[in-house]
Amino acid sequence: MAQNKKDPPKPDPKTKPEKGGNAGLTVGGTALLGVGKAGAAGTVSGSAVVMHNSDTGTSGALSGSAGVMATAGQKSVGAPSQPSDSTAAGAYGGVGVGVTFGNAGNAAALKQMTTTFSFNIAFEFGASIDLSGGNGFWQMSITGGVGYGCCFAKVDTTTGTVPSQ
Repeated sequence: MAQNKKDPPKPDPKTKPEKGGNAGLTVGGTALLGVGKAGAAGTVSGSAVVMHNSDTGTSGALSGSAGVMATAGQKSVGAPSQPSDSTAAGAYGGVGVGVTFGNAGNAAALKQMTTTFSFNIAFEFGASIDLSGGNGFWQMSITGGVGYGCCFAKVDTTTGTVPSQ
């Protein structure tokens, strides 16, 4: 008697991180106080993006990213877990709105953003540039807003998306 063999299920292309392109709007905030290898920082952002890749076409997503850390010498703690090269230099606190763009082609790729480099300067009004990346994916955000101070930070972050793929 012949068996009826089923083809194995094909992976859903929406759950595999895909390179492509995206652009959208972002809002974020950073607070920091440190002298390089001794300091603390926190960063949070939310974005709405339109993205495209050659496998699944055009889609949209909401993403949220956050990370906090404290570092002293080669010891770093935080959420998510922080590597020993986490850095906080300067003094700054501020919030802003702006644009974001990168090479993530779907929501699963946005979740690959695991490290954020943040450059901020404000004296009442100012600007921030954040570069996030991980596993070959990157996202740049440029914001303007209110705050005070000047800083650089390297903080590992966690990113969630809607849809969650």
